Amino acid sequence: MISRRFILGATLASMATPLVHACAKKGGHSSIKGYAHTIGFLGQRHAEGLKLWQNGTFNNPSLLSSLNLATGEILQTALPLERGHSVVPLADGRLVCIPQNGDKAIVVNANHTNPTTLKAGDGLAFGGHGWEDTQNGTLLLPLMVSPARSVKDSGTLRLYDTKTLDIIHERPSGGIHPHEITTLKSGERLAITHYGDVRQIGREGPFHFSPASPCLSIYKRQTLKNIVHYNQDDLNGVLTHLCLAPDGDIITVSNQYLPFNSGDEASVLGAVEKFTTLHGRAPSALTQPLVEENRLALIQPVRKINPQTGKTILLADGDHGFSRSQSVCTHIGSGRVFATFAFSNSLFILNKDGSYSRQSAQPYGVHNLRGVAALEGTPYLLLTDRHKGIAVINATTLELHSTFDVALYGSAHITIS
Repeated sequence: MISRRFILGATLASMATPLVHACAKKGGHSSIKGYAHTIGFLGQRHAEGLKLWQNGTFNNPSLLSSLNLATGEILQTALPLERGHSVVPLADGRLVCIPQNGDKAIVVNANHTNPTTLKAGDGLAFGGHGWEDTQNGTLLLPLMVSPARSVKDSGTLRLYDTKTLDIIHERPSGGIHPHEITTLKSGERLAITHYGDVRQIGREGPFHFSPASPCLSIYKRQTLKNIVHYNQDDLNGVLTHLCLAPDGDIITVSNQYLPFNSGDEASVLGAVEKFTTLHGRAPSALTQPLVEENRLALIQPVRKINPQTGKTILLADGDHGFSRSQSVCTHIGSGRVFATFAFSNSLFILNKDGSYSRQSAQPYGVHNLRGVAALEGTPYLLLTDRHKGIAVINATTLELHSTFDVALYGSAHITIS
């Protein structure tokens, strides 16, 4: 096995961390090329992340993982980044590592060295995802007011020069907590989800989030001028992730929770009782992912939104087979849209004819399904566990192609370069 060592230390200089070999349990890799990237927020559980924590360099590091899909080799590097959420692979090979509600993002080279820190600025935080405009040589990152306390606390859309990482332009997003970005079919407009969550001091009520105008927003790509906000006023929750469907509509998912203290029986029973009142049936057994987060996920529909008219169709509405959404993607070759649901450990599949189905992630060796990404140009789709394991499946047949037995340290998403 080839051995290389990297780590990001106190001065953000390169140091040593092992290159771990990932084992393929089924199939080969001859049809798979490229790199898969994740960032986990539990970096202190990795040996090198633990060093950052123990020596006082950084209390809650994240762990960046880059898996070579052809060879199975994985490079993992502890970063002084709190709540690592997603990675944007740039066209030149650099990786933009973005936190979920953090005051800085970190950009590194493909080998995880030569870091550059991007600062959010006073009162702002990076909100979760980003988008590279290769045609114009720019990087778009959304920022949120942290914490947002009213509907007036608009987020910010900030444009960087990808070569210099200098700020070119920024303007208000017009909504609370802009989160994920995609282009529309014309390529001239962008769609962005807004959480629409405000922090209420001393608020009453059982819910984790306090929704205030969660919306899908459309912008001009070149100027970032807002065209329209499609408020999802019926949504008791936050609008989180999205993708562009083959027909040009936008598919979104959302979340809302009933928090509880797993060590307090009365707290657990209270959440279960509220869930039963809302949904007319008790929740499923308290699985490990659910107990880890100390919250019950309300059953939220997948939304299909027409970006021209705002017409919204609710899919899987009230379907208890889908609980606690995470990631959404389109696989062009199969013409399907996929969304992951962690607490039910299930994959939502939207077919070309508008029908949908459900696939358990258990047969793929995944027990806490989080990330999904299409290997475009191939029949394959990547699925990731929150803690350990990446599965490659056929997007049409749903058959397992291969698995990588790698630790992911609390990752939420996966991207491919």
